[in-house]
This record gives sequence, structure tokens and C-alpha cells, in this order.
Amino acid sequence: MRKTSALISLAASSLLLAGCSSGPPPDMTVNGTVELAVQSFPEIQNDPSYTQIWQARAQVTVTDPSGKVIGVTTADGTGAQPQPQDGVAGITWGFTVRVPEGESSYGVSVEGISGTVQFTEAQMKAGPGICVGDACGG
Repeated sequence: MRKTSALISLAASSLLLAGCSSGPPPDMTVNGTVELAVQSFPEIQNDPSYTQIWQARAQVTVTDPSGKVIGVTTADGTGAQPQPQDGVAGITWGFTVRVPEGESSYGVSVEGISGTVQFTEAQMKAGPGICVGDACGG
């Protein structure tokens, strides 16, 4: 009888612990931008380093601090238009991706652009922006 009580107690404890698991963190929807800003509009069209961004829908990849991919989407061309201002030609693409909340940082990389830009969770919620080209501010 003692064995049966111990087994029942162990089973009940296991069920309670299973019910307490928090599961995966909730997702957040991130709306970001990729901007190509150069000193002259023909530079965008003629520079092979901008070809992937200019001529195609570039893939946007989001990673966690360990480098694990947690989200992939495509820059969708929302708002893609030349915007000459103060001698600067710029084109901006939008992207939307769902990623888990709660990471200490998020890496965002764009196909055709070397490197990964790091953002905090607050920056991701506010809308991360990546700028590439010789006319990016800052």
C-alpha cells in the first residue's frame, strides 16, 4: 500500500509541475525598415553592391543573442520610392516579422548588406531601422 501511495503522490506532483510550465515566450510583431541612402540616385542603380537590395526583395533575418535564427521575412517594398532630399537619394523598404519577446538583444541582417545590426527589445517594438549607403546619418 505504501508503494501505491508513493506512486500516486509522485504522479500528482508530476502533473502539477507539468501544469506550471510557462511554455514559450509570447511573440511580438516587429515592423521595421531598410533604407538605402546615397549621394546620388544613379549610384543606387549602378553600384553592384546595392543590386540585391535594389532589384530584389531582400531577405531579412532576425537572430537571438546566440545567433540562432528566430525570424525570417522579406523586405516588402512598402514605401519604396526615390526620396531626393538635400542631395541624398533614398529608398526605404518595410518589413514585418514575428519574433519571441524577452531576448536580451536581437540581431537583424539584410540579404545583400554585410553585417548584423543589434537592437534591444524596446527598439524592436518601436521599429528597428537599418540604413546602408554613403548618405546614412550618424
